[in-house]
Amino acid sequence: MSNSGRMVHRSIRKVVSLLARSYFRLSVHGADRIPIDGPYLVIGVHRSNLDVFLIGAALPSEQILRCMAKESLWQHAWMGSFLEKMGSFPVSRGQADRAALRCCEQALAHGDLLLMFPEGTRMSGPLITEVHEGPAWIACRYRVPVLPVALGGTEQALPPGAKFPRRVRVSVVIGEPIYPEVPLEGRVPRHSVTELSERMTVDLQQSFTAASSHSMNSSGQAG
Repeated sequence: MSNSGRMVHRSIRKVVSLLARSYFRLSVHGADRIPIDGPYLVIGVHRSNLDVFLIGAALPSEQILRCMAKESLWQHAWMGSFLEKMGSFPVSRGQADRAALRCCEQALAHGDLLLMFPEGTRMSGPLITEVHEGPAWIACRYRVPVLPVALGGTEQALPPGAKFPRRVRVSVVIGEPIYPEVPLEGRVPRHSVTELSERMTVDLQQSFTAASSHSMNSSGQAG
């Protein structure tokens, strides 16, 4: 991203944060766990198309947040342009996308945050049943900490097929950073990726359960 692009990115993030805190009564729990500086990998639970924007609203707007997004979103030029201003870049699902991997490397090398959804696609329900090891591999490969971030209420706010978001209270729970146990240099041991992926799944589920509880206890719909 250019310097002007970074300024636009921060400005949009600030506006989205203000709108989210007003419309969804967005509450953030565990903000003190956010690392002061990047780079680090943000992992999220994916239940709604709102998730990328609300995770961005929960994190400091001074930190540039880059995100992988399915390439089909670039079918409309205006959407692709907006997503790029928000820090997103396309990824081809079902294959090794070297261009997307280079974008990940460039983002982390620049000290930015990288957002990935370990479930791979938008899911439904309260449980994380399966995750891909790609995020764990990236964290191990580039030796960056992992920050679990879960949102409660977004599936109710904008379920699949909905045209406009409902005014449902949304809660964000930020977990403790996870530091990959890998050698400082050299190849990444396979067991390190597997162990980190398992730890990410457990911590993300705990955060998601807590976020969902916070959202429900806040009386469901925001009036």
